[in-house]
Amino acid sequence: SGFTQIHQYCHIGEHAFISFSSLVNRSVPPYVTVSPDKSRPRGVNTEGLRRRGFTA
Repeated sequence: SGFTQIHQYCHIGEHAFISFSSLVNRSVPPYVTVSPDKSRPRGVNTEGLRRRGFTA
């Protein structure tokens, strides 16, 4: 998303979603949605997975 800052050496996992105006200072696991509140994981990126053909 826009206005997102990612610290160097951080890994962003596949199909992860980082929301608007986030500051990511640690690695983000795959399939996770990250909120702007101190880069905390908020849950699984279910909408993104569904769009890519994954099933629950």
